[in-house]
Amino acid sequence: MADGAVLDDAAHARALLGDEVRIDIHPGGVPAIIRARDPRLKSDLDAFVAWFAQNKSVFDRLAVAHGALLFRDFPVRGTEAFGRAIDHYPTNDLNYVGGASQRSGIAGRVMETTNAPKHWPFQMHQEMAYLPRYPRMIAFYCNVAPPAGGETLVADFRLLEHRLPRRFWDEVKTRGVRYARNFRAPGEIDPVRAKMHNTWTAAFQTEDAASAEAACRGVGLEPRWESDGSLTALFTAPGFTHHSLTGQTVWFNHIASQTQNLRNKGAEQWALYNLHYGAGDKPRPYFTTYGDGGEVDPEDVEDLQLTIEAITQSLRWEQGDILLIDNVLTAHGRAPFDGVRDIQVALLG
Repeated sequence: MADGAVLDDAAHARALLGDEVRIDIHPGGVPAIIRARDPRLKSDLDAFVAWFAQNKSVFDRLAVAHGALLFRDFPVRGTEAFGRAIDHYPTNDLNYVGGASQRSGIAGRVMETTNAPKHWPFQMHQEMAYLPRYPRMIAFYCNVAPPAGGETLVADFRLLEHRLPRRFWDEVKTRGVRYARNFRAPGEIDPVRAKMHNTWTAAFQTEDAASAEAACRGVGLEPRWESDGSLTALFTAPGFTHHSLTGQTVWFNHIASQTQNLRNKGAEQWALYNLHYGAGDKPRPYFTTYGDGGEVDPEDVEDLQLTIEAITQSLRWEQGDILLIDNVLTAHGRAPFDGVRDIQVALLG
């Protein structure tokens, strides 16, 4: 997107919202940072909730311009207040059934973020791009900011089109992406491996194998039971999608995050991963190929990962922040952290 278009959209938003807020743009272009100026918006939750809903169309356009919006200095304190703030977004049947990570519900649509060890980075990804249905928007809320690290990372994936080799871009568009995500059988295993490999009982929210298979099919996945009692969920996706507001074709896949390698996982995780899965025929948590089953060239994968690193921005949390991400346009991840970090999330239509 041209710089002039971005500036015009931000200026338009400022004109529509008036002096109630201040809008700054992150030096990397994503996100737009919206701070309360009006005393009522700073102190009165009811006033903020009404104002946020009233200006939804403005924020939808601003999120398209900048990929994400960070709301700061508003009176959002606790999960209930966060749930109220996002209540005007469409209610739908989106949930986390069949999701890749381990997470639990908190209240209503609000869930905990991925339950991964705090010293592990979490890879950049567009939420649930490995499923037929995915959220258009994601809202994060900072209930407790970590004392060190724990930044949420964001990257505008529109930038990939002119930074990746055209040959690779066109190959993904032509061949699509095939995901084979394995969910292990329930039971006690090494606790580190347990963090890497979710169970089918947790992923499909049932302890009955037939129900798990039905739930798998219910979200558009092809189930395949393995000899060790684990369940592999198969899905072939286009690798791109169209943005519902702009019609723009956007890179939308998990090649970078679900192709396991040293750059993807980091030295510690990669060593542990190879310890558990490097030899033998154990089903791996993720196995990603082109849609026709052909291997994605490891050099292309690493080039993609390096390109994503180059466009990634880091956002330091403050208590009460709401981060609204356009999930089609913008990927997100998590930096390692110390101390307590309580970031909550809701999947929005």
